[in-house]
Amino acid sequence: MEISIQLEEAAFLMKGWRDSFDVIGFDPVPIMTRLSEMLENGAYVIINKLDAQLKNKLLYEYMEVAPDYTCSLNSFRNNLITASLRMALGISVVNGYYLFTQPQTSTIRRLICLSMVPIEPMQSYAIGLLAIAMDTVDTVEYYRMENSKLMPVFFNKLRRLNDLPESEFGVKHVISEFPLSRMMQQAFILRFLTAMKSDLFCNMHLETVSQSDNLNLILSYLTIEDSYDERLVSETLKYLLTLMDCEDFCYTFLAHGGLECILYIPRVSILNNDLSMVIYTLLQYEGVMYTVCNARKAWLGCLISMVLWLLEDWEFVSTKQNNYMALFLACNFRFIGLLNEFDAHCGLTKLHSMLAVVADQPFSNKASLDLCVAYKSYLYTHLVVRCQQPQIKVDKSSLEHSNSMMEMILKEDNIEWMPVEYLLQLGSLKSILKIIYQSSYHCAPLEADIMKIECALGVLAIASSVHSVKILLSESMDFANELLTGLDVTLKVAMNCGFEKIALRIIVNCICGPNGPSDRMLNLVRFSHGFMILVDVLKETEDETNEVLKKLAKRALKVLLKFDEIKQIVSKILPKDIYCLEGNEESFIKKSNILEILSKFQLGLHTRTKAVSLSKHIIYSKYAPLQVFKLQKNNYPLFTCANFMNNANTLVTADNKGEVRIYNLDTKRIDKIFITEEGIEQLEVRHGGGYILLSKANQCTPTPSDSFLCCIKSHSCKIFKGQSFMEFNHFGEQNMVLGTSWGCATGPQFRNSGQRSAISTVLTKLRLTLTIVSFYLTVFFLT
Repeated sequence: MEISIQLEEAAFLMKGWRDSFDVIGFDPVPIMTRLSEMLENGAYVIINKLDAQLKNKLLYEYMEVAPDYTCSLNSFRNNLITASLRMALGISVVNGYYLFTQPQTSTIRRLICLSMVPIEPMQSYAIGLLAIAMDTVDTVEYYRMENSKLMPVFFNKLRRLNDLPESEFGVKHVISEFPLSRMMQQAFILRFLTAMKSDLFCNMHLETVSQSDNLNLILSYLTIEDSYDERLVSETLKYLLTLMDCEDFCYTFLAHGGLECILYIPRVSILNNDLSMVIYTLLQYEGVMYTVCNARKAWLGCLISMVLWLLEDWEFVSTKQNNYMALFLACNFRFIGLLNEFDAHCGLTKLHSMLAVVADQPFSNKASLDLCVAYKSYLYTHLVVRCQQPQIKVDKSSLEHSNSMMEMILKEDNIEWMPVEYLLQLGSLKSILKIIYQSSYHCAPLEADIMKIECALGVLAIASSVHSVKILLSESMDFANELLTGLDVTLKVAMNCGFEKIALRIIVNCICGPNGPSDRMLNLVRFSHGFMILVDVLKETEDETNEVLKKLAKRALKVLLKFDEIKQIVSKILPKDIYCLEGNEESFIKKSNILEILSKFQLGLHTRTKAVSLSKHIIYSKYAPLQVFKLQKNNYPLFTCANFMNNANTLVTADNKGEVRIYNLDTKRIDKIFITEEGIEQLEVRHGGGYILLSKANQCTPTPSDSFLCCIKSHSCKIFKGQSFMEFNHFGEQNMVLGTSWGCATGPQFRNSGQRSAISTVLTKLRLTLTIVSFYLTVFFLT
């Protein structure tokens, strides 16, 4: 209803204007003033009704001024030009360069002349229109001489306006109402100065603005307290941004306290884009960032506080533009002081909030790329700090140097690395995996996606040195309603996109740590693209860089050679100079290594072989976990075995530290019942009797270890000396336990409940003997 009324009024006004062109004594000022008011209040539909005849009157007749004009206009002419400028400004604000299609148009020359006339508000409207007309480099260059004369005039006008007190606070219109406010007059001048960004014009411009009084004048707009205007601050920031393309100006800006002025600007959302671009552009220069880091520590704290506030403002997040604060962090995380301030302000929490949002968006966007770059830079700097302790900043390093640092981390037993642990707690690494999946899993990735994948893989290449990250990569996750492990997604994407070298680092971290890989992790690498990645790296041509990678690939492949099928494939597809059974000390695989696999899977081996355990693992790995139990102790005790009690609601576990726990799966309560001196490898539960059998680890030692029988009810235990492995009798009486000592089967009772059945004893011994014989025959044929 409102729009129709506006259209009706606008049509009526313009008809009267058009019909009265040639009437003697006709005054168009009231009509243009009303139309301008409607434009300033958002009635942009007027523009569609403004035909070419009215535009010609507006631009070429009403604004016409003699080139040598120096004296005041008569009152009627003054009002006509002012009303014409005001209406043209309203149209141009909506349509941009619409009225000025050619740089050499006579209208621009008229505006230059009018902007020199000290009559308000005519001069300010002319300056506002001139700022729009100068929006292209060609126009700025075409009027270079005229602009050089205008700049000192405009700086003097700014200085006069800035010294006058005014209490017009918080005007929100796109165009200020008539009469023009002092704040808007200054904003028009700043817009004109912002347009003077041509390379040919830059030096003279910088000389003018770098003068102390002019620069201090510009900075004063950022610190006005009595009459603070957000639009004026925005125009000032846009102007400063054009000047910061020159590194020398950035040093001058710092010397005049410019950074402090920016950091203490009131935080309002309307300024966030301008602030982000200024901070990023100012501190993109390494020397400038050095100056900031060495000046005052308080600067860095305020800077990080501002950056994190800008990251939190979700109106700023856009999939179509750069996230300047993420880019700023990516470029400057290498400065140790800034990195420490970021961590002190819990910066990862703010960064993760944005990452979690973009990771759930099912399309490619620039924001996710910027964030992946930032996370990679963050972790890489922490890696260098942990290994080398640099003083001020971290320099880029070669691939060989990066790998050497990773090796230092990897040698630490059960490493605790807080940056990575915090990323895990926040869920950032899961978001990184989602981005990897979304960027390439179902379609050919774009160039931006390729860069994003490289950075995301780089994050995992560093983080995977931590044991808890390896667990994350081995767990199944929901990727677009598809259950996949993180490692499978990572390696597949890396291979498809040509990032085998980064994937190699992840593989080595996952299976070559000091504690050795889990069976699940080995199988994930074995059955995923991991094996082919190792082979591809080994097949590459010889050079210094590839030698570093080949050593890593050989190291990882050597771990995988525990699988016979891997050995057979390797012997067929790799060159003889890489895969050889005999040779010098640099040879990849030696006969002695193979014999050591075999000579260790015969000493003290019990009837249950590793092959049986592996078969069970393969079966269990096909199912997703329903519940996960983690030990929260220092030194990372590891579960070694588990079994259910009488029903599925009670779980018994044992670990490599010798502690036994009972979990109530309903209440999650833990009841620790027994502690041994060594780790437990085998745990057996007697169903219905409340007894648990424990066999110690390290069965391959020449001397058999002891086994234990625990009674849950009485918390008592019985020790069976020299029994490497024990289990309950599964035939006949279950009050009997069977053991292995020095390769012989035994059958001691654990409580007096009558004489053992002779038949049961014979059958049990026969069963164990046959199993042992079968095992040794299997080993014989394998060797």
